[in-house]
Amino acid sequence: MTIGAGVRPVKTPVHVGDQAIVDIGPVAHGGHFIAHLTGHTVFVRHALTGERVRIAITDVSSKIVRADAIEILEASPDRVVAPCGWARPSGCGGCDFQHVERSAQLVLKAQVVRDALARHAGLPGIDVQVEALNDDGTGLHWRTRVRWTVNSDGRPGLLAYRTHDVVPVDDCLLASPGIGLLGIPHTRRPGATEVSTIEGDEGRVSVAVDGRLASGKQRTGQRVRGREWRVDVASFWQVHPRAADTLVSAVLEAGRPAPGEHWWDLYS
Repeated sequence: MTIGAGVRPVKTPVHVGDQAIVDIGPVAHGGHFIAHLTGHTVFVRHALTGERVRIAITDVSSKIVRADAIEILEASPDRVVAPCGWARPSGCGGCDFQHVERSAQLVLKAQVVRDALARHAGLPGIDVQVEALNDDGTGLHWRTRVRWTVNSDGRPGLLAYRTHDVVPVDDCLLASPGIGLLGIPHTRRPGATEVSTIEGDEGRVSVAVDGRLASGKQRTGQRVRGREWRVDVASFWQVHPRAADTLVSAVLEAGRPAPGEHWWDLYS
């Protein structure tokens, strides 16, 4: 029997731990890139479009197959050595693109937003550009809120991707310098489950253990377009120091509110 064009290949079962060589296609949400294997669409982390890699299957469900790139056979020119040694398969799950050159990261993020607008909002062809908010061009040392999970030995760490496994990192390169100086991963918190570190615009860092203040102030100062907010250590705030100001400025520029109007920021 001849299989004609457009006929889907028969799926061969795959299992967690299986390895295969695949060619990597376009970027998808969540740091994944799309590949195809024996009739399956596979979402691969730690890869880049255009690469040929060896993958290890990490998750199989009725709808999706996930994998990690464990060996790069043909590398993209946009690939770099990740500055953090924990940004790797079986490592910390907090960073998606540390293995990607910085300007290429922005292109990938723009593509993810563009695809989301087309797929979920019915807005194809939108010109999307993603700009960096930090000034040093590294994409590091900007996160002013970091939540650490404490393992059974009382050591704070960060979670592996899509698991509750605590990775005992020695540092987090995304954390602001003020948070980094605390050396949270090198402390011990026996009996605790979570440590939160929060840095305000004034540079002071507060530490909360299981939601209770352990050091610093209960509220940190955050300034947005000339107004100051006092934010409780247990409350939500944007993790990038310029995110709130940038968001408000973008909304005002797009909406052009008239004098006397009242605008609400609502959550559903």
